[in-house]
Amino acid sequence: MTMTPEQVVDRQLEAYNRHDIEAFVACYTEDARFIELPDRVKFEGNDAFRTVYARLFALHPAIHARIAQRMVVGRFVTDLELLEGLPDDPGPPVIVTYETVGERIRTVWVIKRSS
Repeated sequence: MTMTPEQVVDRQLEAYNRHDIEAFVACYTEDARFIELPDRVKFEGNDAFRTVYARLFALHPAIHARIAQRMVVGRFVTDLELLEGLPDDPGPPVIVTYETVGERIRTVWVIKRSS
């Protein structure tokens, strides 16, 4: 049975909240990109995802994400995410759109409050 885009994103969120870096990275295509809107590619590729998120989990062992709202349109899933377990907990909400391809995530677009 093929996973829906929402299930793909949920699998990624569960791995994130467990801090399971290998399961987390496995949710992404090899050429996945993380883009801060409007157009800043922050990193791309599985090695970069592994490095960035392993460091995040090490620096913030209590970090986890909670979905406040979700919208699904075709292969795109847009979440209003609340990050908890950070020094500024509760932090400002973050809008994240995931583009899924098959059972993986190819692109992540993020909108967050500017400092």
